[in-house]
Amino acid sequence: MIGAQNAAEHSPAAGTARTAQADGTAPKIFHLDTSGEFWQAGASLVGTGGTDRDLDFPANVRAYLIAGGSHGPNMTMPVCQSPANPLVYGSTVRALIVALIEWARDGREPPASRWPRIDKGELVTIDAPEHPDLSAVGLHWPTVINRPIPPAGSNGWPVLVPIVDADGTDLPGIRLPEVAAPMASYLPWNMRAEGFAPGDLCYVFGTWNPFAKDAASRGRDPRLSLAERYASKPRRELLLESIETLRKDRLLLDEDAEEMAAKAGN
Repeated sequence: MIGAQNAAEHSPAAGTARTAQADGTAPKIFHLDTSGEFWQAGASLVGTGGTDRDLDFPANVRAYLIAGGSHGPNMTMPVCQSPANPLVYGSTVRALIVALIEWARDGREPPASRWPRIDKGELVTIDAPEHPDLSAVGLHWPTVINRPIPPAGSNGWPVLVPIVDADGTDLPGIRLPEVAAPMASYLPWNMRAEGFAPGDLCYVFGTWNPFAKDAASRGRDPRLSLAERYASKPRRELLLESIETLRKDRLLLDEDAEEMAAKAGN
């Protein structure tokens, strides 16, 4: 991949960026993706430049991943196999807009990037064995991914996806309260149903798959039930901890944090 690395680092665009950094004209940039863009749009290339290693973001750039998010929250179609992923992230977008304005206008440092990296083991190929076996609840991990079309004569780029936890939800990135103290798996992909090209990704939609109520009812589902995972600490308490952490990290505005706290666990 040496050729790809050289191309990424010595392209005209890279040269323009270095010039702008040197003369102080580089704009402040936030890049925000959900997990869905890693499956649907090759978002891993944002941090790799199409190589097999990490490229550090310039000083004027921050990048953020919404862990467990889909490109179209709450959206699905009859040809999709699973219920829609309902994770909405407008509250984080609002907080980041404020942070970007304060960075550009006042020079206040924004929240650090929350982007998965190869050197931290946070990006893997889609056939990596770390994901849970959710076949007992009717879910099968995708064996396909939408890849950017490479230039003619190129072999293409490595396209990677974030690692996941025991529930199948992404580990790196900004984990919203619903993900930090979940009642379901939040998956960035949905599969096509039988009769509609099964085995293919279903457009840009995600999946929501709830946990069992208790151990007796979960059968062969490897994910902990609600009763098991919140036996020692109430879910509301974990939600409030997550909300406060995000607020302190400037990934939630005070007013959004207050509204979330009032509704936590309801």
